[in-house]
Amino acid sequence: MHYETKSILDKIKGSIILATEEGEQEYVNIDAIPENLLDAEMIVSAIEARDSKIVLYLKKNEIVKNDLNSDWVKEEVGRTGVEPGFF
Repeated sequence: MHYETKSILDKIKGSIILATEEGEQEYVNIDAIPENLLDAEMIVSAIEARDSKIVLYLKKNEIVKNDLNSDWVKEEVGRTGVEPGFF
């Protein structure tokens, strides 16, 4: 789960509605939410209140993680002797 998503969900008491590309689904509490909706691939794009319930709009995280096993990384390590820094 993306850190910000978890920190938001931990504060919600009671029912919650999650809206994704597939539609909206209401859950009794955060423990009832399927893990695949809470993985690192999903981020909160918007939040609203509707009928005394919190609605979180989730979308796929578009940031592509760096693959440290990719060819360019191996070439860089071979050339410089150190792994590239990403900061």
